[in-house]
Amino acid sequence: MDKNIVEVIIGGQIYKIQGEESGEHIKQVAEKINKNYEEIRNSKNSARYSTVQIAMLVAMNMADSAIKIEQELKECIVDLGKCETENMALLERIEELTLEIQELKTNRKLDIF
Repeated sequence: MDKNIVEVIIGGQIYKIQGEESGEHIKQVAEKINKNYEEIRNSKNSARYSTVQIAMLVAMNMADSAIKIEQELKECIVDLGKCETENMALLERIEELTLEIQELKTNRKLDIF
C-alpha cells in the first residue's frame, strides 16, 4: 500500500505525517488530537502545563477513550453471541413446532391449514 504524506496542524505546529491510511483519515486523527490539545490548553489550569504535559494529557485522554471503546466493543460482542444463541434456540423451536403441526395434520387432528 502506498504511503500518504499529509500536512497537519497540532497545537499550532505544522507536522508532515506519513501513513498508509487515507489522507482524509490522517487529517481526521490530527483534528481530533488538535481539538483535545486546544481544550486542555484553553482550560483554566493550562498556565501550569508545559507543551509536553499538555501532549501527555492528550495522549492519556485518547488512550482512556480507546480503552472504553474497546471494552464497549467486547460487551457488544458478548451480547451478539447471546443473541445468536437465542436465535438458534428460537429457530430450533420453530422447526419443532412445524414438525408438530405436520404431524397433527397427518393425523387429521388439526384441520386449519
